Order: sequence, then structure tokens, then C-alpha cells
Amino acid sequence: MQCVRAVIRGVVEMRILGIDPGSIRCGWAILDDDRLVAHSTICNDREFYHERAAHIISVIESVVDQYNVTDIACERAFRNPKRNTAALQVVVQAIKSWTRLHKYPLGLYSPGEWKKSVVGNGQASKDEVQVAITLYFPSITGQEHEFDAVGIALHHQGMMRLEKMTK
Repeated sequence: MQCVRAVIRGVVEMRILGIDPGSIRCGWAILDDDRLVAHSTICNDREFYHERAAHIISVIESVVDQYNVTDIACERAFRNPKRNTAALQVVVQAIKSWTRLHKYPLGLYSPGEWKKSVVGNGQASKDEVQVAITLYFPSITGQEHEFDAVGIALHHQGMMRLEKMTK
């Protein structure tokens, strides 16, 4: 399984999988140009970190195959002394390894980076993200992690368009 971007009328068509990583709840969303194709949350009750990461990777692999994903965008893991982020770092590292193995383009973005781009505030709360994403896609419903995944995919889409314009 490898990434293949279709070139139609000279335009590269992107289908982006946005991932809001979490070891217990991991949101994902598929964005095809300006259309939200699908979104969901992976719920994980595995006891050990490596089991959680393996479950998330197996679901991501299925989603990538089902939706013919060309790009993957993920929130970067960050260290927070007030929270145990070890499980999150295991999940993000597993995603990085999987994308590298299967040769998928991967965009890693900090929460502040994608929130600033999509919401206009790098410190936006979950509620503010939901309001902003609803402005893009009025019919969206789902869990907070799915809204974040949509935001991450939107930011990646904007970054890829900007990169294309500057070439």
C-alpha cells in the first residue's frame, strides 16, 4: 500500500486524513478538497500503550485503504508536565512509523499552529474549535476529537495549497 496522488487537469487531487491522536479516544476525519467525506472516533480500552497504538494503527490502515487517502496530517505530541503524555507519544510515534513505512506524506502540527490557522486563536478551547469547524461544515456532528481532526486536515490542506502556490 503506497500513496498515489491523482493528477486531473494538471491539479493534484488530495484526500487528507486528519488525526487528533489520543490513546483512549483518537479522532479522524477525511477531507477531499473542500468536502468532508467521513469522520469518527476510535475508542480504545486496551490496557497497555503498545496495544492501544496497535489498535489505532489498524483502524487508520483500514480508513486509508477504504478512502484512498493521499496525505496524512496529525497533531504533534507535546510534553506537558501536568499530564501523562507518554501514551500520546507512543501513538504519534506509531503513526509516524506507519506513514514512513508506507510512504505517505505526513504533516505534523502543534495544537497552537493548526488552531491559529483554522480558528484564529492558537489557544482555542474545544468549544471554540467546534464552532469554527461548524462554520466550515454546518451539518457536522460528532465528538470533540473529530472536530479537532477536521481542523488538523483543514490546516494541512491550507499548508499544501500554500506550498503549491510558492513553487
